[in-house]
Amino acid sequence: AERVGIGTTTPGEKLDVNGTGYIRTAVFSDAFKPYSGTLATYGSSSSTDHYFVGKIGIGHNNPDSNLHIVNNVATSAGFDSFADYQILLYDTGTTTTSYGMGIRGGTFMFNSDDDYEWRTDNVAKMFLDGSTGNLGIGTVSPATTLHLANSSTAPILRLSNDANTITAGADLGVIQFYSGDNSGGGDAIKATISSIQPATSPVSGELVFKTTLSTGSLTEAMRIDSSQ
Repeated sequence: AERVGIGTTTPGEKLDVNGTGYIRTAVFSDAFKPYSGTLATYGSSSSTDHYFVGKIGIGHNNPDSNLHIVNNVATSAGFDSFADYQILLYDTGTTTTSYGMGIRGGTFMFNSDDDYEWRTDNVAKMFLDGSTGNLGIGTVSPATTLHLANSSTAPILRLSNDANTITAGADLGVIQFYSGDNSGGGDAIKATISSIQPATSPVSGELVFKTTLSTGSLTEAMRIDSSQ
């Protein structure tokens, strides 16, 4: 076989380079990988910047986007091994405390050793406390499961039924109170506060309070009607 060896007298491929090589223009190849060790690309012999021209496929030879990653969907309950990560952003040394993202089944998962924060124009807009599970909107120190804050006015929570046609008696929004206690008829919705539209014309709103005892169904206990 016609083979060229550089740094070796027993080349294993058409071109076998044993050592460090610099290619100063372009490389065209259907497959570009190291024989052993690592593969590094640089802008120049002294540069630490890495770049590729075109789309990059990891585990895929026909990438559809600038970076296309496939073939490592997690099969465990979560990030039990580093192979469960699609992208590992920071390795703390253990799988459960590292930072990254992955896919399990049809679920897109993110993992953090601490908190999550979403910013716009470098201003925190939403914050998830990793230790408590509390979600803050407008605050980075949520004190309750859902904490709404606004630095300029009172925060507003809106429940919206956006249907173009709402039938008489239909709910505009409902708040449910659920008991997970499975003794004595638990594990069920025990009370609700709902806003209903009592008629199609004129359109108005009423508040309905419902409660239940044991395994019984929800029963209206009080209503604030639309009369002024």
